[in-house]
Amino acid sequence: MKFSDYHQIWLLTHGRTPTATGHDVGHFDDLLCLVKAGLYGWRSRRLDNVSPQYVRSQLSRDPYTLNIITDFIYTPSLEERNVMVFDHHDPGQPTEKCSAHLLMEELVRQGMLRGVPALMDQVSAWDVIGPNAVPVAHRPDPYRYTAILAAEPYEGLDHATAEFIWQSLEKSSSLRQLVDELFFSETFLVKQLVASTLRYWLVAKKL
Repeated sequence: MKFSDYHQIWLLTHGRTPTATGHDVGHFDDLLCLVKAGLYGWRSRRLDNVSPQYVRSQLSRDPYTLNIITDFIYTPSLEERNVMVFDHHDPGQPTEKCSAHLLMEELVRQGMLRGVPALMDQVSAWDVIGPNAVPVAHRPDPYRYTAILAAEPYEGLDHATAEFIWQSLEKSSSLRQLVDELFFSETFLVKQLVASTLRYWLVAKKL
């Protein structure tokens, strides 16, 4: 199934998860999937309900639109020939690569991306295996990490923001460096970051 065969691409990922501090956040790997959507001009959306019935109702039936599902299990029916799934949760298809990593590998295979950023090995280890799979010195500050996830706009990422995150991903050598680059940048979702960071720290200090 080739991306170039379709006029539009519709990317779906799972919804946000509430945290103890009152933030609703996604995961870093599905944020990177939304980054790719923003870079390529794809439509994207988070689904709070990922039951097969609901997901099926949200898919485009347009034969010229490709549906891409990331970071949750979904089995396309035989007639759903315009659906691709990039997910690491299926026990029948075990992998140590996160959903964004799998999507990027397919983009490389189809000639749409020159290579998967080296840092994706660490992102995958963090997401699939767990934080302990990442060396302590490379682990991000938890406050900054959560603040960045909480700053994701509900309407999706614009091209400029997606491009900045992607460039930061490509040049960073650790997850800590990437998170710090985004957190301290004056161009990355400044208003959302300030608001989410203050709220996170104020609540976290009381826990």
